[in-house]
This record gives sequence, structure tokens and C-alpha cells, in this order.
Amino acid sequence: MPDSTDELVVRVDYSNADLSRSVFDSMFRKRGLWVGLILSLILLVLLVANQMWAWMLAPLAFLGLVFSGYRRQVVLMKRVYGARGQITFAFSNAGIAIKHERGGTTMDWTLLRGAHESRAAIFVSVDPVGFYFVPKRLLSVDQMERLREILRANIKRNILLMDGRDLAKV
Repeated sequence: MPDSTDELVVRVDYSNADLSRSVFDSMFRKRGLWVGLILSLILLVLLVANQMWAWMLAPLAFLGLVFSGYRRQVVLMKRVYGARGQITFAFSNAGIAIKHERGGTTMDWTLLRGAHESRAAIFVSVDPVGFYFVPKRLLSVDQMERLREILRANIKRNILLMDGRDLAKV
């Protein structure tokens, strides 16, 4: 990717809190996951409905399984991002360049599926389950606005950033 004067470079050292928040945001943002969770809970309760104790045990077991899946994903994220060390993102109109201790990659904007913003981070979706994220705590107000401009200019679908200008597209 050629160097650009409009490039925004962000160096990220992920904290445990960043990784936990990103897993939570990515897991519970998907509508299909919520539908699956609710249907699973209903099925579980119906299967054991004839036993009185099951009304209390089934939802608790279900919540335990959901929490266990969440914790497992957090541990996996810690391993993956911990092995990479500091990650440098370079956002420009040509695409995104990502560099870390073990290598890096460059992606054109056409390869990305979308972007969204949570209270804690900005996510760039690579595929249905893969994403890169930049914690907002590392961005100044000017950098945040510049990143939003770059994302809006280059991602044409599935974009929802928090300053409200994208709500009409949803």
C-alpha cells in the first residue's frame, strides 16, 4: 500500500479489558446469536418442564453455558493478540495495513464487510466472524473523527458509527 499523507496510524497494545469488551460486543451484537440463545433456552425448559426443580436449574445451566463460551472466547483472544505484541494499524484511502511482531497484512477496502462502533471500540469486519478493532481509549478526538471519515469514505455497506450520521443507512 503506498504511503499517503491522509494516513492515520494507530499503535495498539490490547489490555485484558479491551479483549473482554470486544468479545462481549461481537458475541451479543449478532441477532442470530440472540435468536439461537432464546430458542435453546425455551427448548431446554420444555424438555424438563415436567419436573419442578428444572424450572430453576435449566435457566441457570443455560446461563452457565453462555458464560463459559464467553470466557473461552476471551482466553482465545488473549492468546492470539498476546502472541502478536503491539499491533500497528495504518488506515488510508488505499486500505488498511496491519503490522505486528510476527508479520502483517494489507487489505483493500473491497475485502471488508463493514464497520461499527461500540462505546469502547471501533470494529472493522473482515468476514462474518472475523474482525479487527481499535480501542477508543487510544484515539484522540481528532483521530476518532479522521478514522470515521476514512471508514465512511471507503466502506459502502454495513457501517454504523456512533456520531449518528449512519443511522439512516441501517
